[in-house]
Amino acid sequence: GADGSNTAGTGVFLSNANNVSLNGMTITNHQNYGIRGSQVDGFRMTFSLVGGVNGTNGATPFNEGSVSFIGTPTTGYGLRGTVAFLDNEITGGLQRNVSIDNATGTMNLNFLRNNVHHTNDLIFGDDGFAIEVDTSAVMFANVSNNTFTAHRGDHFNLSLVNNANADLTFKNNDMQGGAPQALGQGVLIFGASYNGTLKYDISNNGTVADPFTGNVQGGAIHVNKGSGTGTFSGKIENNVIGDPAVTGSGSAQAFGIIASARGAGGSHTTLINNNMV
Repeated sequence: GADGSNTAGTGVFLSNANNVSLNGMTITNHQNYGIRGSQVDGFRMTFSLVGGVNGTNGATPFNEGSVSFIGTPTTGYGLRGTVAFLDNEITGGLQRNVSIDNATGTMNLNFLRNNVHHTNDLIFGDDGFAIEVDTSAVMFANVSNNTFTAHRGDHFNLSLVNNANADLTFKNNDMQGGAPQALGQGVLIFGASYNGTLKYDISNNGTVADPFTGNVQGGAIHVNKGSGTGTFSGKIENNVIGDPAVTGSGSAQAFGIIASARGAGGSHTTLINNNMV
C-alpha cells in the first residue's frame, strides 16, 4: 500500500469507530501499519499478536509502525474512552510498536501483561510505547506487569502538552536492553510548554533477580517538568535499576533516576524512596 493509504497496506484500519474488540488476532508484516486508528472511542485487544515487520516509512506525517492511534489537527484524537491492551505480543514496528495520542476527551487505559519488544530500524526505530496527551485531554493510565525489550528509543514515553491532565501508574514492568545502536531504552515522562496536572506512581519495576538494565541516554527513569505552569506530583519507589555486578548496566551514559523541574512556573513534588540503583 502507498504511504498514507487508508485502503491498502494496513492490517486493521479504524476510522470514527466505537467499542472495537479484537481477540486472538494474528496481524503481521504490513507495509504501513499493523493497526491504524483515528477517532476511535473505546478499544480492547486481548491475546493477540502484532508482529513481523510493520511499516516502510517512519518520516512525518506517516510514522509507520505496529499499532498507531494518531489523530489529525481536525479530529483531535486517535483513541479515547475505555481502552484495554491485555496479554498481547506487539513487536516489529518500523518506528514505534504502540503509539497513542489524544487532544480531547477522556481515556481510561489499562495496558497490562503485554510483551512489547524490538524497534530495531537504525534510522526510524523509536519507542516501544508512546502516549501523547495534548490540549484539553484527560488520561488515566495503568501500565503494569508488562515486558519491554530492545527499543531504540524509550521503552515508555509519555509526552504532556498544553493543558492536558494525566494520572499514570507504571508498576511491576520488566525492562531490558538489546536494541542495536540504542539511544534510549528507558522511561521518559516529559511536559514541554505544559500547564496541566500530572500525578504518577512509578514503582516496583525490576527485581534483584531481574533488574531493569540497558538504558543508554536520557536516564533509566526520567520525569521532567519543562516550561509552563504544570504541576507534577508523584513517587518513584522500590525500583531496581542495574545489575550491581555490571558497571553501567543501569544507564550507560546518564542517570538511574532523574526528577527535574525547568521553567519559571509550576512545581514538581516527588518522593524517591527505597530504590536500588
